[in-house]
Amino acid sequence: MLSFIVDPLVLLYDGATTPSGNETVWSRTSTNGGVSWSARQALSTAGEMADFPAVESRGSGDVRAWYMQTIGGNFDAWNVWYRSSTNGGSTWSAPVKISDSTGGAPYKTAAGFGEPYGDYGEIAITNGGKTIAT
Repeated sequence: MLSFIVDPLVLLYDGATTPSGNETVWSRTSTNGGVSWSARQALSTAGEMADFPAVESRGSGDVRAWYMQTIGGNFDAWNVWYRSSTNGGSTWSAPVKISDSTGGAPYKTAAGFGEPYGDYGEIAITNGGKTIAT
C-alpha cells in the first residue's frame, strides 16, 4: 500500500453564510495532512453568487484555481475567474476573468454567460507550468 501526504493541502468549497444567501467560494489550507485547517478565506467577490471551484497544485506552493461567479449581482451574467497562489494557498493573486471569448456559443454575451452549466469543470497544470481550465 502506497501512502503519502502532500503539504500543504488546499481545499476549495462554496457555501452561503446565511440561509438562502449568495454562495461564496472559500479556501482553507492544512499543513499537517488534514488534522487541522486554517480559517476560511474568501476567493470570490462579496455580494456575488459563486460556485463550482476547481483546484490543482504541482508542489512547492504552486496552486491554481478557477470558479464561476456572477457579475454585478446579475444571475444572467456568469463568468469564470482564475486565481493562483505561490505559497500553498496562504495568499492568492487578484482574480482574472478567463471567460472572455468574443465568439462561440450564442448564450454568451459581453457581460458573461447565462447560467453556470454544472460542476464538471477541471483544472490542470502541464509539465511546462501552463494552466489548462475546462
